[in-house]
Amino acid sequence: MIAHLPNSSLEELLRMTPNDAYSIFRQQFERLEGVPIGRSDAAKKYDVNRESIARWIKAGMVRQYQSSSRGQGVQTIVDERDVAVMAKMSEVYRGSRPGKIKGWNPQSPAQM
Repeated sequence: MIAHLPNSSLEELLRMTPNDAYSIFRQQFERLEGVPIGRSDAAKKYDVNRESIARWIKAGMVRQYQSSSRGQGVQTIVDERDVAVMAKMSEVYRGSRPGKIKGWNPQSPAQM
């Protein structure tokens, strides 16, 4: 996934502050702003654990639009841009949770 970043290698990203990397990823995935996606679908598309997305929602890093009943269970709808950004942060910082990435003081997308 890192190879798809325009003009930014993994080494370059790791030399940046986490806040700068986060800003780059938010710009990279701007086209996905406001696009609803189910949590399960997002987990598959971005190759992350559904529980990671649940933690990101709880931490305020992924906006949850709604939860709706779908047959046998409840489907959680989230913002695709937020998931894409957090999946990229997790990939670059090797699975670190938002509060555990040294030098990163994340703001929730709603605060931006």
